[in-house]
Amino acid sequence: MAPQQQSLVTPLEHTGIGAAAGMFEVCVMQPTVAFKNALQEGRPLPRTPLALYRGLVINCCSMAPITASQFGTSRILENAIVQYTGNDITSVGRFASAAGAGSVSALIGSPTELIIIQQQKNLTPLATEVRRFFSTYSAHSIYRGLAPCIGRETLYAGGYLGLCPVLYDILRAKEYSTSSAMIVSGIVGGVFASAASHPFDTVKTRMQARAWRCEGPTLAARA
Repeated sequence: MAPQQQSLVTPLEHTGIGAAAGMFEVCVMQPTVAFKNALQEGRPLPRTPLALYRGLVINCCSMAPITASQFGTSRILENAIVQYTGNDITSVGRFASAAGAGSVSALIGSPTELIIIQQQKNLTPLATEVRRFFSTYSAHSIYRGLAPCIGRETLYAGGYLGLCPVLYDILRAKEYSTSSAMIVSGIVGGVFASAASHPFDTVKTRMQARAWRCEGPTLAARA
């Protein structure tokens, strides 16, 4: 793999960019998340704006640190690889850094998404759902679905933070215009990230929707 030029953006700047991008994404995509969760759980689709945007607050509060940690951790891992090898970051190193950052972000994403799913399922406000959940289940249940969430975030972050910039550099080297390279790499990276991570997301959603069941990822995938 050809070495990639090291980014001049600092880890702190990457973190800030990730936080802003994450909150913007949530505000735009929240209705589609509500549809996705309903389809994966096999319950009726939400039809009102209130139902579509239920869970928006906690989703914004979680997505900002999730994407911030992905951007920041990826940058830190890239720097660590460069310092360890003494060479510029390679395509493999960039993808591995992004995937590692994704797995770390699952520690934030898994518990917050569980509450979002329970909110959408039970039609409860955030504070009410948090009280209900912790009064019904043990504290460690908040990390139900963590394993498939790690799998999802590893592949998803690897796609949009690792594969996308690598493809962009390849296309630019082949003399594609900046805009063409950006569009093509974004589409390919996004499709890969979504397609590869979706099965893990389905298993995670089913596990978290049925918090009372003592089932692992294998049983949830078969349900």
